[in-house]
Amino acid sequence: MPRLSAFLIVKNEERDLPGCLESLAPFVQEIVIVDGHSTDRTREIAQCFGAKVFTRVLDGFGAQKQFALDQTTGDWAFSIDADERVSPKLGAEIDRVIQKAGSDCTGYEVKRHFHFLGQRMRFGGVGSDWVLRLFQRARGHFTPARVHERILVVGKVGRLRQPMSHYSYATVQEYVEKCNQYTTLAAQEQWMSGRRFSWRDHFRPAWELGVRVLMRGAWLDGHAGLTYAALSAHAAWLRAVKLKEIEKNSLTRTPSADGRGENSKAFPLLVGEGGRRPGEASRILIVRTDRLGDVLLTTPVSRRLREKFPGAHLAWLVRPYTAPLLEQNPDIDQVIVDKGGPVSQLIQRLKQEHFDSAIVAYPRWRAVWAVWRAAIPQRIGPASKWYSVLFNHRIWQHRSEGKKHEADYNIELLAPLGVPFQRVETRFVLTAEEKNWARRFLESNRISFQKPVVCLHPGSGGSSERWPLSHFMELGDRLQEAGCDVIVTGGPGEDYQNIMIDQMRRIPVFVAAGSVSIRQLASILSCANLVVSNSTGPLHIAVALNVPTVSLYSPIPTCHPKRWGPYPAYAEGLALHSVFMPPLTGVSFEEMTAIGVDTVMECCRKKLGLLRKVPVA
Repeated sequence: MPRLSAFLIVKNEERDLPGCLESLAPFVQEIVIVDGHSTDRTREIAQCFGAKVFTRVLDGFGAQKQFALDQTTGDWAFSIDADERVSPKLGAEIDRVIQKAGSDCTGYEVKRHFHFLGQRMRFGGVGSDWVLRLFQRARGHFTPARVHERILVVGKVGRLRQPMSHYSYATVQEYVEKCNQYTTLAAQEQWMSGRRFSWRDHFRPAWELGVRVLMRGAWLDGHAGLTYAALSAHAAWLRAVKLKEIEKNSLTRTPSADGRGENSKAFPLLVGEGGRRPGEASRILIVRTDRLGDVLLTTPVSRRLREKFPGAHLAWLVRPYTAPLLEQNPDIDQVIVDKGGPVSQLIQRLKQEHFDSAIVAYPRWRAVWAVWRAAIPQRIGPASKWYSVLFNHRIWQHRSEGKKHEADYNIELLAPLGVPFQRVETRFVLTAEEKNWARRFLESNRISFQKPVVCLHPGSGGSSERWPLSHFMELGDRLQEAGCDVIVTGGPGEDYQNIMIDQMRRIPVFVAAGSVSIRQLASILSCANLVVSNSTGPLHIAVALNVPTVSLYSPIPTCHPKRWGPYPAYAEGLALHSVFMPPLTGVSFEEMTAIGVDTVMECCRKKLGLLRKVPVA
């Protein structure tokens, strides 16, 4: 029979603790209490109820509750605070749930009714909320947040029908005393997650008050509602000015022997490098709803998350066109395809998945709105759009300036999750069957694999300026004359086969647009010894497959290889991939025609190891 352990952390809770423990007694088999060195009768009361009592200095609520959870021994665990009460009906429902065999849920949320100054609150945004409290002990853990910690579970989360009561603050004095501690911890947590004081924080108290009173109707709860709204605004101001204080101290500290600075221990760090323990994040959604190359340049995000959180569930939200890129990828557990249609359907789907965090690498209104409406707790994205206010972690990047690589910008979005910046390669995985298919396909089209195979991709999908088709045709002729087999590939809307047949001296093998799938095109690219391409998705596929490339780029900032070049080769100067741009003349660049065929051909010769033909006298 499954056993249930209840656990809570306390300090000076002699007033509330008896009622809490009495409500637990009928249905739990074990009670674990971690005391933060109380000076009243808290420990004595806990021992009277037969609880296991441990003493530990509070260094953050997430760490303290994780310690309490680690001391439990039951099959299921129930988290509760001293000022909360479980009704007999809720206790009975919990007992039925954990005794029920065959349930596919590993955790359950409970609806919590909020009480303030002895009054049940119904408005102002605090009337009730859903909190995850019941879960299988082996499948759950706490985030290491210093305040406002959360429980993360691996698996499906359900909801219980019966509510619990939260008797928060009996007096204004009690609120003010605890507010000082909570705002200090919250400011420290924000600092560690990368949040910095902004001029907008000066207006945060007014915003908080206006939202609670006018938009959420706190005035309908009378004196208690208006009092709570005013105190919440004051707490928002305290968090902001304390964050500013931490920032000021960090800027004026002097370096110490370890490079961290004299004031680096102004508050204790809860976890190791990166701000989280491996596995702390549970269900993470990565959103990238644009094109092939953009999606591939976001795959390093999955690789870094898998390295940091090996047990996490990593899901992607993409368009149907790009979804095949993510198949077979060991860093991805799930792909959700947004086929368009009513955004309400997408919102409902995301709600069903119970994601803990969402990383929106490409902020567009539909995706951002869906992530916000799905109530994903941690929403991370670039602060580049007016609707970026729907993110609760906004990263200022200025991508349009092109000062960094797109993949670097994407990896930087992981900072709020405590993942330090580190470059990793893009990833595209083909199966052995797909590679064998490509070889058979090319052999049936007179590619013998007795010569070097070069793939030319003259298109660009309209994303940047192209190297002229005439230059590609001249290059194709020269490569064939030098003893190479040449394949020409095309994407949607890129039909240049007839032109090339009419004008080229030697006819290459054509893979027409739409004649193969994305994955079949990738498997064909994997058979090449070299790929020559404009800046486009197939180029990044070849790079991810570790096929040498020669690429032609426009130098304008929005298309520059500094942002869109082969990754991480261009950023790190690796020789496997070569990049050409028009030469600089005066203060401007020439057109793409200025990249000579001779220059590109010489680069291809070097990569393929071809001998230059010497004319016979």
